[in-house]
Amino acid sequence: MSSHLFTTDDDQSTATTNRPQSDTFDFGLLFRGVIVTFGIVGILANGLVISILASSKELNKNKLFNVLLVNQMSFDLYSSVMLVITFFFKIFPVRLKGAVGYWLCVLIYGETILWFGLNGSMLNLAAITVERYVKIVFSTWYKKRFRAWMAYCTVAFTWLTAAAINISVSFPTSAVVKGRCWSWSIWPNDAAKVSYAVLYFIFYFFNLVAIFIYCYSRILLVVRRQARVMQGHQQQQPSCSTAAQTSQSMQLKMQANVMKTVISLTLFFVVCWTPNNVYYLLQNVARVPFNYPAYYVTVSMALVNVCGNPFIYATKYEVVKNKLKKLITRVLVSSTVSIQTGRDN
Repeated sequence: MSSHLFTTDDDQSTATTNRPQSDTFDFGLLFRGVIVTFGIVGILANGLVISILASSKELNKNKLFNVLLVNQMSFDLYSSVMLVITFFFKIFPVRLKGAVGYWLCVLIYGETILWFGLNGSMLNLAAITVERYVKIVFSTWYKKRFRAWMAYCTVAFTWLTAAAINISVSFPTSAVVKGRCWSWSIWPNDAAKVSYAVLYFIFYFFNLVAIFIYCYSRILLVVRRQARVMQGHQQQQPSCSTAAQTSQSMQLKMQANVMKTVISLTLFFVVCWTPNNVYYLLQNVARVPFNYPAYYVTVSMALVNVCGNPFIYATKYEVVKNKLKKLITRVLVSSTVSIQTGRDN
C-alpha cells in the first residue's frame, strides 16, 4: 500500500492525526527501532537462506519454481535492507532542502524504494502460486511448453511492475514544504486518493487472495484424483518394479514438500498483511480515524512477513532444511573440536 500506513507526522511525512503532546514516552521511536531490528533479522536470515540455495547442487536454475523462489527470497532480502535504511533515516531525520531533499522525501521518507520490494514480493508470491497451478493442473502443457526465458520474464515483470506503480504515484503526490516531507499526500482531489486506495486493495490484496483460493482449491482436487489413480494402478499391477515405485514415490514426496512450503508462505502472507490492508482501506474509504495502537500493530504484523519467510524455508523446504542441518552440525563439530583443543593446550 506504499507508504500510506508506514509513515506518520513523526517521520516528516503524512499523518491525519498528531501524537498527543502529553505522551511521556516516545512509542514512535521505539516502534522504528523495532522495525530496524526486523530488518536486521531479515537481512541475516534471508542472506543465509539464499547462500544455502546458491551452494545447493539440488537447485536447478532452469526450473521456474526455483527461479521464482530465489526471486522471492531476493525481494525479502532487498526489503530487509531497505527497512534498515528507511527507518534509520526516520530515527535520525535530516532537514530536507533542494533537489536532494525532494528525492530523499520521495524515496526514503516516503518509503518508495522499500515498497519496490514489498509489492514485488506480493506479485511474485502470486506468480509462484500460478506456476504451481499450471504445473499440477496442466502438467502435460507445462512439460511441453515451458521454457527458461518465461521464468526470467516473470522475475522482470514483478520488479518492473512494482517499481512503475510506486514511482508513478509517489512522485506526483509528494512534496517538501518548509523542510518537511509530505509524501503520498498531495492528491488532485479526495476522489483520486480514495480511488487509488480501492485499486491498491483490489490489485495487491483482493486479487491475490482470490488467486490463492482458486489455484490451491483446484490443485487439491487434482492431487486427490491423481492419488486415487495411482493407488488403483498399484492394486492392479502389484508386480510393478520396486525401482519404478520408489522413483514415483520420491517425485510425489518432493512435490508435496514444495506445496507445503508454498502454502505456508501464502498463509503467512495472508495472516500478516490482512490487518494492514483492511485498516488502510477503512481509513480512506470509511474515514476511520488514524489510531496509533492500530497503526503499530498492523504495520508490525506486515513487516514480520519480511523476516519470517526464511524460517518457513528452513522448517518446510527440504533443500534448505537439509543444508541447514549439515551447516549447523559442521559448526557444532568445529566448535567442539576448538574447545577440546583449547583445553588440551
